[in-house]
Amino acid sequence: RTGGFSQLANIVAQSPALTSKVIRLANSSLFPSLAPSRTLEQSIGRLGEQGLRRALLEFEARPIVEAMGRDTRVKTAFRRPWYHAVATVIATERLCDVL
Repeated sequence: RTGGFSQLANIVAQSPALTSKVIRLANSSLFPSLAPSRTLEQSIGRLGEQGLRRALLEFEARPIVEAMGRDTRVKTAFRRPWYHAVATVIATERLCDVL
């Protein structure tokens, strides 16, 4: 799957800020390893395709979630769709585990 990680790395590398976040996450205590991840491709390999997807979603969703706490209009507008989205993700993951 190295070819797949190379392709993903090429896409992520288009954003220096995103590259930094991915490498930082791969070297965090959430993904313990004997040696630090030094390249974007190594970092993606450590996270795995699914882990990268979750990380990218979290990186993009964080500003929205933070805004929800600051602005009551945003909080109100996103509350129901957000909970629905979270419930859908949990149900989908459980379904995938069963299948």
